[in-house]
Amino acid sequence: MDAAARGVITAAGYPAYRYATGHQLGRNAHDGGGVLAPLWERYGEAPRQPVQAGQVYTLEPGVAVPGYGYLGLEEDVVVTENGAAYLGAPQETLILLRG
Repeated sequence: MDAAARGVITAAGYPAYRYATGHQLGRNAHDGGGVLAPLWERYGEAPRQPVQAGQVYTLEPGVAVPGYGYLGLEEDVVVTENGAAYLGAPQETLILLRG
């Protein structure tokens, strides 16, 4: 999962983000065991946890656009027997925040 998401971004010419594509959600934001991430040392065995129906994960890819800034997105999904189902309507419009 992580390699597929990361590959789309890097194939489009953007730099790879330096964090996991997502993580399992439990009762609190980060108390699930699984991580959708590369096999980097800092994640330990978490990327090897099985993804199973009924689990909830975040999907958090990001794109850094040199000279413009960073575009981050987080969607939450529940894993089903047939893939994943969004827990809310996916964001389809960009929101620009100016400082």
